[in-house]
Amino acid sequence: MQQVKIVYQSKTSSDFVELKLLPEEYYDELEPDDTSFEEDGIPRFLNPIEYVPLDAAELKLVVITEPCKSGKREFRIQLLDGNKVECVHSIWPDGTEELIHTTDLDKETYHIIRTVKDTNGYWSVVTNTITKDSSLDYIHKNYLGTFSDKQLLRFWDNYAARFAK
Repeated sequence: MQQVKIVYQSKTSSDFVELKLLPEEYYDELEPDDTSFEEDGIPRFLNPIEYVPLDAAELKLVVITEPCKSGKREFRIQLLDGNKVECVHSIWPDGTEELIHTTDLDKETYHIIRTVKDTNGYWSVVTNTITKDSSLDYIHKNYLGTFSDKQLLRFWDNYAARFAK
């Protein structure tokens, strides 16, 4: 397998820094029944910024490119206020794309808006939540109305079938 490429830029520089990690450095150890890092690999860190030797407050952007058999997966992370306000743009080998906007409203409250580009090329909101998470309480407020996950992922299908490009 090819190496995983990480490119980042600090807020104080116009230069880009490129890191290349072996699969064994980027992913957790494979389970005995796993096929390969490309198919079954789970990144060691939940937050991709942890691979970079700078604090989130110092970063402007991080791009991670994971090679896979059918192409590549790419994660483009735009940091606006450290990791308090960020946008993650994921691009998958099959052409699927996703945007996740996260804003920490205070220490224990955050707002997430997630949009997904469907096979017709239309973007749909699939998550719009405010979550308050403290040691005593967990409150999750959903702002998607009565739509189900399936309906949101297929939101534009009927329109696209009738008015496709």
